[in-house]
Amino acid sequence: MPTIQDTIIQAVKAKGYRILEDKDALCVILEDLSPSLQSERGFIDKVYNNRVGRILLNAYLSDPSGKEEYLREADEYLDRENGRNETWRKRLLSYFEPAIKGGLPGQEAMRKGQRVALDSSVKMALVGMGWDIGRYVGGHDFSLDVSAFMLGENGRCQRSEDFIFYNNLQGRNRAVVYLKDDLRGEDTRDNQVMIIDFSRIPDDVHRIAVCVSIYDAAARCQNFGQVTNAYIRVAKIANRLDMKGREQLRFHLGEWFSDETALVFGEIYRYRDEWKFNAVGAGFQGGMEALLNRFGLETA
Repeated sequence: MPTIQDTIIQAVKAKGYRILEDKDALCVILEDLSPSLQSERGFIDKVYNNRVGRILLNAYLSDPSGKEEYLREADEYLDRENGRNETWRKRLLSYFEPAIKGGLPGQEAMRKGQRVALDSSVKMALVGMGWDIGRYVGGHDFSLDVSAFMLGENGRCQRSEDFIFYNNLQGRNRAVVYLKDDLRGEDTRDNQVMIIDFSRIPDDVHRIAVCVSIYDAAARCQNFGQVTNAYIRVAKIANRLDMKGREQLRFHLGEWFSDETALVFGEIYRYRDEWKFNAVGAGFQGGMEALLNRFGLETA
């Protein structure tokens, strides 16, 4: 089933960005493209009643350097109007930000299986991941654990320290560093963040798999079918304190999963003298243990 982000992008491509000026026309097109999105009409009404649609339209019209500023303006407006309603603000921005960023040259929203070369000027990158818990009504909180695996040419970890997660926050040479929630700062809407310093990656590491798994998923009856708006993005940053950077690519996973409890979001890999990103989007049952087995590490 297509997400509303995908459908908005389709509407803009079909009718041009000025379709966002007309709320009713936009809703008609969204319903034509995907009848299952009729329930979002109330949400779109709220967007336009709060005049955020106008801000986001200006973002479409602006040059690349101005787009981030308009997104910040939308974010600040929602702070004032909604009393820092984080859930509502994240929902709004996750709906429209992909379409805005997809309009930038070289930043078309990626498709599953697509491979893109990172700009040669990228020496250090922020890898941000985000999601919403959309349809879960169980009695347990969701706990999503991000991890990265530094892999050899054979696609397997060479040693245990090449597995970066909540109990090992940095890999060899500090090439990959996992920032805990309280260290990320407030300049990003990502749920989780990792930093990759390409100058520190050991020669025997050929790819880095970025993953997420659900903690204690079986006992809590949780899976990725209950997670929505999942994405991974890569941004060029100047240093480890730069939590904004300049976005290079973004991959939205869509809602392709049902009973999977672990995902490989994407891989950053060497190809000759450059680094590329592969939009993997592969799901597994078995949580973190399934990922450890896939990448050649023993489980306890």
